Amino acid sequence: MVARGVPGRNATPFLDRGNPVGRCPSRGEGPVTRGTLRFLAVPPPWEPAAPVTLKKCLKFLHTLGAVGMTGALAAYMLLLTITPPPSELSEYALMRQAMGVLCTWLLFPSLGIVILSGLIAIGVNRAFHDVGWVWAKLLLGISAFEGTLVAVQGPAQREAERATAALAGELDPALLAGSIDSEWGALMVIMAVALANIVLGVFRPRFMRRPTSSGPEREARDA
Repeated sequence: MVARGVPGRNATPFLDRGNPVGRCPSRGEGPVTRGTLRFLAVPPPWEPAAPVTLKKCLKFLHTLGAVGMTGALAAYMLLLTITPPPSELSEYALMRQAMGVLCTWLLFPSLGIVILSGLIAIGVNRAFHDVGWVWAKLLLGISAFEGTLVAVQGPAQREAERATAALAGELDPALLAGSIDSEWGALMVIMAVALANIVLGVFRPRFMRRPTSSGPEREARDA
């Protein structure tokens, strides 16, 4: 009597009553002869719930957002380096306006894409739920989001408004450029967090080991 079942990977064994127990190929114990042991294909518990196209789209958006974020931070640093002193008011105001536009239309949207695509990827892909580097990456991303809002975008917009007001004669130019040191500090910290996020996404280190985590970790590395 041939055992019922369909051969497949990660399957549940059904033993032929008339034959001895075979060896399981899924565990690397060698092939099973015909009629000895059959397997009923069962999806593993870590099987991704999202289709491949959705995973690829989320990965593309996440990578695109990371590129835009790091590029915007680098461009902000370059603009801050070549910004003239407030005594050259028209040039200073122009550079500050450029920084404000850079934060509003590139830095903040890119960071939003990174956070949103990452959250959706964690939600639809069960392989990410028990992997430590995913949650570390999420925490770093949220920290970068808050730091960008508080320490980069907000000061950049305020300084651009103050420079415009000084150019219009409504503010003393001596009160400008008082936050450059704090801007540099915030930019360095957020850039370090962004690079750490990229390193986690590329190398995907193992932060925790579980007895049954080989499947989810392998699926998370391939996702």
